[in-house]
Amino acid sequence: MIFDAARQAALDQTAYTQPALFAIEYALADLWKSWGIEPAVVMGHSLGEYVAACVAGLFSLEDAVKLVAARARLMQLLPPIGAMAAVAADLETVQSILGSPRCDCLDSSHQRAGQHRHLGRDPLGRLRTRITGRAGIEVKRLAVSHAFHSGLMDPGTRRVRKGGGGRRLPRATRGHHLQPHRTAD
Repeated sequence: MIFDAARQAALDQTAYTQPALFAIEYALADLWKSWGIEPAVVMGHSLGEYVAACVAGLFSLEDAVKLVAARARLMQLLPPIGAMAAVAADLETVQSILGSPRCDCLDSSHQRAGQHRHLGRDPLGRLRTRITGRAGIEVKRLAVSHAFHSGLMDPGTRRVRKGGGGRRLPRATRGHHLQPHRTAD
């Protein structure tokens, strides 16, 4: 599917992309384990959190696959609005170029300085022109079906949680190890 041009469009859809990414990430962790390399700590971002939780034993591979597939199907049902881009600049630089410390078109709530930013409702072409034109900063559109990690995904959050049986991933914060009593159902 990855190298078949006729099927590539399907892989660009969240319903297929997320389960495929989960499979690759889990297989990579399993490969390392087969070589005798066991993780002391696991972590991930977004879909990678599900892989990390599964590798850590918080739920079985079967349950993880069901949860990821349900999440992907439900996310796919959301309107495909917004876009995402990789911007080679920190948040403060981008905000100064856009002329506002707060912009409805920019969501960087999950990112650190210098990492990619999520661009929401404002057409990406105009933002790219403004950012690149003023400062020569590289802006690359990401091939995604939705503006993930932005407020545009909020309407589907409840559906995703219900579709996953209401189960939420536990959150370890500030690098502390997750203790069994801190897991959530």
